[in-house]
Amino acid sequence: MSARVVRMLNGEDVIADVKEVREKDDGPALAYKLTQPYTVTIQQPPEVTFETDEETNITDFTALDVEFTVYVPFSAEEHIFLPLPSVLFIYKPSDQLVEKYELLLNHGKTNNP
Repeated sequence: MSARVVRMLNGEDVIADVKEVREKDDGPALAYKLTQPYTVTIQQPPEVTFETDEETNITDFTALDVEFTVYVPFSAEEHIFLPLPSVLFIYKPSDQLVEKYELLLNHGKTNNP
């Protein structure tokens, strides 16, 4: 899995397994295929602050509650295609976020008959 966060032009963050769609292997990207997309929202209580370790420059946000919402709840398929112009940028998420996302996906598999 290539879990990435896609920042949409409207400001939404969507985590998914992201692949580029091309007509030919060496051709230009035509769209992005997002498999199992979820909107990611940080539910930050007012008393939580971000603290950065000066030596490692890593921000600790373990106290933050992250909420996942199915990005396309009425889709009959587990993937969608995004046109390139709707994406602002794509980035590799922190290991903590990937762990929570994978836990969510694995929990869904164990609850389905």
